[in-house]
Amino acid sequence: MNSAEIDKFKNISGVYIIRNAVNGKRYIGSSGNISKRIKRHLYDLANRKHISKSMQIDWDEHGRDAFDIEEVRQTRCRLKVEKEYQIRLRPEYCKFPGPPGISICLRLPFAVTEKIRATKDSLSTVAERSLARYFSMTPSMRYELLHENISGWNLHLRNSSGNNVSKSAATIVDKRHYKNPKYKGRKPLPASQRRVPCCIRVPVAAMTKIKTIEQLPTKVIEDALALSGYGE
Repeated sequence: MNSAEIDKFKNISGVYIIRNAVNGKRYIGSSGNISKRIKRHLYDLANRKHISKSMQIDWDEHGRDAFDIEEVRQTRCRLKVEKEYQIRLRPEYCKFPGPPGISICLRLPFAVTEKIRATKDSLSTVAERSLARYFSMTPSMRYELLHENISGWNLHLRNSSGNNVSKSAATIVDKRHYKNPKYKGRKPLPASQRRVPCCIRVPVAAMTKIKTIEQLPTKVIEDALALSGYGE
């Protein structure tokens, strides 16, 4: 995707498709000046601040040469046509509203969030898959796996010497909290003891199943993540 190719669409209003030639993923957008809009995409990608995180990751990995302009459709009804293209092609680099759900805020161990981040999937996506696996198991199977094979999951409030760490101290997440006079003089907690605040969107169907279990929703989500291999 060179400058001469982009300049062909100067002052053209319509819909454009940017494609990654390596993995076939697409980004679909629209603009009153396609040339200017694509150049803005390139600028944001080069400065690591593009709105599509997955596109930014692939750009950093494959480089500019992997991306090209697959199609440009000139039209006055660009928003309507853009929506039609997105429904038909489902571009991987564009966001779509997910199914109705309920947001749940919880604090996960630092090691768990690092494992989830390595998958390049959103926390809500990983949690949804983990909950589906959790509810596919029988209660006895869950108990056996959680208490025998994943014994380290509930040890996030213990330090290396095995002594208990206070729950209030374990909720301190990073160094920003130490700017508060209340925490003056305290040393930052090691990564193994940090709890990172997260917000997960749980589908309504999964939330209905969670309510049938006599446990807090946050505990069920943590157990589901542990069973899927995201425990500490």
